[in-house]
Amino acid sequence: MLDLSPYSYYQVMSNENRLKQENGEVDPDMEQEQPLEETTKKEAEPDESQEPALEDCFEYKLVGVTVHSGSAHAGHYWSYINTCRG
Repeated sequence: MLDLSPYSYYQVMSNENRLKQENGEVDPDMEQEQPLEETTKKEAEPDESQEPALEDCFEYKLVGVTVHSGSAHAGHYWSYINTCRG
């Protein structure tokens, strides 16, 4: 099994104490002051800082891995596949 929960949004943000509090505010120690221009610009844009829905399934059966050898311009790919899945 491959458990990706340590890399989920909520786990990472919790580890960094950056989750919004129940009243919807971010911990004041984590907020940074922004110039007035950026604050005004941010208010005009849609809220992209919404937290994603809380999911509870982060375990997967790993059935294959792709490997690349070479550079960004050239190289070779191959894969390992688990054919004995049950």
